[in-house]
Amino acid sequence: MANVIARSRTPVLSASDLGRLGFRLAIYPLLSAAAAAAAVEAALSTLAESGLPPTDAHGPAELFGIVGLDGWLEWSQEYTGSTAAGSATD
Repeated sequence: MANVIARSRTPVLSASDLGRLGFRLAIYPLLSAAAAAAAVEAALSTLAESGLPPTDAHGPAELFGIVGLDGWLEWSQEYTGSTAAGSATD
């Protein structure tokens, strides 16, 4: 197993290169956290510089879709007959 972390001591190699070296599994434990941190940093920088939030950020409906809230609300409706929050896109 290869533990792939950008900017660490271990060189970052492609999946095909890792496979040629005999690795059958690669994990990327900080990939999503690092990407999220970079996005937060960029959004806060935009806010600090302009006084406005970034206009290219996801709105509520897109964000709820990304995290799967609509599916949970449908599941809640199916099994309990009601939803606590209503539709995520309202």
